[in-house]
Amino acid sequence: MSKVARAKIAEMASIYKLLSDETRLYVIDMLFRSRTPLSVGEIAESIQMSHSATSHLLGSLFRNGVVENLRDGREKLYTIGKTIQAKRVMKILKNSN
Repeated sequence: MSKVARAKIAEMASIYKLLSDETRLYVIDMLFRSRTPLSVGEIAESIQMSHSATSHLLGSLFRNGVVENLRDGREKLYTIGKTIQAKRVMKILKNSN
């Protein structure tokens, strides 16, 4: 198997691993449907998780290129990323409906 094929398989496994958690899927869907970026607090309240646990979840999505964040004063706001990884995740989710 070529290095390119191995890298593609590893990337797909990483994406499917992200999508294997119901809460992460809910957050991705919530961010996709939102017209404006959402704060950690707004997301935490919606998924009924602590601020800390929500930050950890969003950090995982950020590191994998699915979401991006921006600052509004002291607050971080999250939205769906514009990366190829985010586009692949959204394509998978759209095709599963």
